[in-house]
Amino acid sequence: MKITAPASLSRLASRFHERRARAALGERPPLTAADEDNILAFTRLVTELTGLLERENQALRARDPQQVAALYEDKQALLQRLETRQPVIEPFLRDSAEVTGQLRQHIRSLSEALELNAGLLQVMAEASVTIRSEVARVRERHSLKGMYDKSGQGVEGLATRPKGIDTNY
Repeated sequence: MKITAPASLSRLASRFHERRARAALGERPPLTAADEDNILAFTRLVTELTGLLERENQALRARDPQQVAALYEDKQALLQRLETRQPVIEPFLRDSAEVTGQLRQHIRSLSEALELNAGLLQVMAEASVTIRSEVARVRERHSLKGMYDKSGQGVEGLATRPKGIDTNY
């Protein structure tokens, strides 16, 4: 739905009016009902993402790549929603410790879960690279590549067959 200029101005004007009214009551910082709803929605997103990361971290510890893959799309969607809402919440995080104290604790928990998740994913990625290089090494070792082609004939330049048995001593 596209908001027209007069509609957006009236919505903005009503939010400024509500802020002024709450500021007059001594509320610091003055929050509108929309601000409170945005903070609550952001807190829910942070909590939901933290829970999802904890499940993914458990799957990573259990070495269950199918479960990790199953959580990937949900994680991406939550991260995108969180990034979309962050600019709306950021001013309150900077200016109001009392309003966002609970939210800050949720964000710390999310940060810890993200750090652990990044570490576990890094270990999984390193293990995958190691396994891949080991498989390639074993395949190379057991192949006839570099010596013979599929028909059993020597490949030029890498391995030459003797023309006969050297009987000269």
